[in-house]
Amino acid sequence: MEALDQVSRTKPDLVILDVSMPRMSGVEAALQIRVLWPSVKILLFSMHGPELLMNVPVDGIVCKSDADLKLTEVIDKLLSENETDDTKDTAVKRSTFKAKSSKRPKAKAHSQ
Repeated sequence: MEALDQVSRTKPDLVILDVSMPRMSGVEAALQIRVLWPSVKILLFSMHGPELLMNVPVDGIVCKSDADLKLTEVIDKLLSENETDDTKDTAVKRSTFKAKSSKRPKAKAHSQ
């Protein structure tokens, strides 16, 4: 519910949702955001592979294991899609928030 309250109050260009959020999953929040605010870009952040989330109506999915390489790249791409030719060279104020999960990703075990 916090994610929906934040979107309602701040009207962001982009919402980053963790799939594993307390009270309401990121998938449930994404579905509601898509209906209530269809112009908001939605990025799912997940420890699950994108193939498990392909039917969720979001604009991007980043796997937590790839975050260090892909997160900022995907965010930049999604936000640049909102710009028009007239605004590309000007500072565009963007309101972005991150609905955080209470769970931390587990460290990967490395076998020898």
